[in-house]
Amino acid sequence: MLTLVASTAAIDPVRADERTAPEAGAETATAMVARPDPDRGATARALDRFERRHGVPSTWAAAGVRGGACPVDNARRVLRLVMGPDGRLRCRFDGVGLGYRLELWLLAPVDLAAGYAIWLEQDADRRSERLVRGKDEPTDPQDPIPEPTWVKQELGEVTGEGLAVKVVLAEGGVAWRTRIPVHRLHRYRISALAATLRGEEAYRVEDGRIVGRRDLVTFDYFVSLHGYPLAWRREPGGWRYGRYHSDHLTRARDRVSAMAALSLTAPTSRFFLGLAFEVVPGIALAAGWAPTRIERLAAGYAAGQPVTGDAAPTTTAWALDRVAIGVSLDSALVARAIAFFN
Repeated sequence: MLTLVASTAAIDPVRADERTAPEAGAETATAMVARPDPDRGATARALDRFERRHGVPSTWAAAGVRGGACPVDNARRVLRLVMGPDGRLRCRFDGVGLGYRLELWLLAPVDLAAGYAIWLEQDADRRSERLVRGKDEPTDPQDPIPEPTWVKQELGEVTGEGLAVKVVLAEGGVAWRTRIPVHRLHRYRISALAATLRGEEAYRVEDGRIVGRRDLVTFDYFVSLHGYPLAWRREPGGWRYGRYHSDHLTRARDRVSAMAALSLTAPTSRFFLGLAFEVVPGIALAAGWAPTRIERLAAGYAAGQPVTGDAAPTTTAWALDRVAIGVSLDSALVARAIAFFN
């Protein structure tokens, strides 16, 4: 259930004639059926001048924007959306986690700040909107540009998916809907692991004698299951386990995983138990123990010894001193790569 947040003013937004569905997470604009208003057009021009004056990097930095990213406090589970006077984001983010709280800071002219209406709605299938502006009547360049202020709005806790933030300033022809991707906590994850480990010995018979050969290294592929032993979060209701697969919401300790893997080439003869650290989203470096069933000469035989028959006398045994290092690719990343090449 989603509770609408009270707006800063009671404004009835113009109804839209929406024609197409949006791409996920995108901000796109479409015309809305409305009667152009010359005053609205003049106000819109004034907003453009206002942002050219005040919408500078130092302004967004004052709101907490660093490196172009929206401010997020993972300890307090708060994401701040920073917007310009037209209702569009001035920072980037790749989603918000369930249970996080949203807050919004909007840069506005002080004389228009009270006219903004801001609310959270559950409406993921509708596209972002822009009201029709009035006639293109330029404002007088000599008109004074208002002082800036921040319109701050608490949007509440994220309790479900399909969310969007709506910003409306009817006087300035502003109506913009921003979709909010929502991430869930993951307790485990499947991945593909490519790893290298110490080579194996192999024996054969040549010219009536046992010949041995040992590869320096062996390369193998595994399917692996990751758990996140450090991904505990203290919340008002107690401790919660799991991590978000979102670079924006991931803490350093969330990138550490314990993993168990099974060889794809020899599923009954080689296993992997180890640790991994995610260096970029979906890609992790892994190292661990790789017990392997290997081939050994039977008791009483040695390389170079003459034998009868075509096969070397061998037995199998588990080598418990093997270690492996490799690269792990998240299953979602593997699926996208396969789809791309297909």
